[in-house]
Amino acid sequence: MSISMFATPLVLQAGLGTVLAALLGYIPGGTTLAWVAGTVGVAWLAFVEIIHRVRHGAGGQTLALIDRSIRYILLTVLIGIGVATALGAISLQGWLAGKLFLFGCVMASGVGIRLSIIEFFRVWRDIDSNGSTPEKEKEIWWIYTWGTGILILLWVFIAGIVILSVMKPW
Repeated sequence: MSISMFATPLVLQAGLGTVLAALLGYIPGGTTLAWVAGTVGVAWLAFVEIIHRVRHGAGGQTLALIDRSIRYILLTVLIGIGVATALGAISLQGWLAGKLFLFGCVMASGVGIRLSIIEFFRVWRDIDSNGSTPEKEKEIWWIYTWGTGILILLWVFIAGIVILSVMKPW
């Protein structure tokens, strides 16, 4: 099996996190939700594997778009749950809402990094085709700096998730 190492952690964390939260009573649904989340998680993992294998064909591009759309919806929902809890619209333990919010931020950071990498390679292709200029070199430096900043922010979000997981402060 050759599941992409970049796509797998999100899928595993979303599925396993939901299973654990349901079984430990942090969210309603108990065993039923745990089984549903586990099943959906395995199906999503298989879907990611299929995408990884067929991504260079026309159908693969469509499947990849579907997967990205699912991820964008999930990150929006996670951030929304965190904000809704902070505003009192949803009753969820604060530390768990914070974790969900930060998980959504990790996912958004991943999107930002992906877009930075796409832009980085676009400029490099342009340099390869047309030669380098000071402007293109500056653009490469800026994209690299911006992407690195997003990566650092991603790790700050992950550190926040770990702190909330261990301390459960509120």
